[in-house]
Amino acid sequence: MICLTDIPPQFAHAVFNYVLGLLMSMVRSPLDGSQELIIAGLTLLWQIIPYLHGLVLKDLKQILRKEQAEMMILITGNIPSTKKVIIHGPDLSQIPTQAIIQEDTQFSNVFLEALDFFGIPDAKRDRYYLIDVKTQQIHIPDTYVRDFYFFRRNIYPQLSLIPMDTKQSQKQLEQMSIYLKTTELSKVLFARYLVENTPYNQIHNCVTFFHDELIKSPSFPRKPLESDYNLYTRISDKELFNLDMLHKYNW
Repeated sequence: MICLTDIPPQFAHAVFNYVLGLLMSMVRSPLDGSQELIIAGLTLLWQIIPYLHGLVLKDLKQILRKEQAEMMILITGNIPSTKKVIIHGPDLSQIPTQAIIQEDTQFSNVFLEALDFFGIPDAKRDRYYLIDVKTQQIHIPDTYVRDFYFFRRNIYPQLSLIPMDTKQSQKQLEQMSIYLKTTELSKVLFARYLVENTPYNQIHNCVTFFHDELIKSPSFPRKPLESDYNLYTRISDKELFNLDMLHKYNW
């Protein structure tokens, strides 16, 4: 965490715009290893909020929606999900399959479809995982596809079904879970500091807008309540548990 004190408003706005632009570029063109940049950017973003003047949530949401980046930064983000994903098999010579995505489709559903299509034996299924082709990020089965892939006309996410050893897969699942919880915590802190630093005469409008947007969001109240209990006992330093506690507290 970066400690910020007494930052001039002009400098704060410059930093905010730069970091916002960086995060938008990560949304448009995600790369391998972009997780660290996203976490650092989101962490800096909510810390800079108290030094900004004139930041209006409604206007910010319109900008982020235009750039299809509101899901990354706002807890009220609501972008339609991709309609399908392309899944490549363990053998690159195999024909890829497609999975139709609904608003409530989890990666576990896509995973099972892929296992059946590629004929993976039952005895070996626990060794396989879904990996994003572009970023090489592993997908946790209980997470929702709509939280990762939004609708783009004629552009569909590419996933790979690949075998991994237990130690490697466990490490990647832990890293992914910590990354997801950190980003969710940053989004909640961003919203909290935005409300706390809203001028008194605008607080009612800001809170009302937040409330209306949350009610319409398909990820509310799912996101505030989500907890990956399966990993709590496996991460020795309880990092995930502590992040989850902070996340719930700030909600």
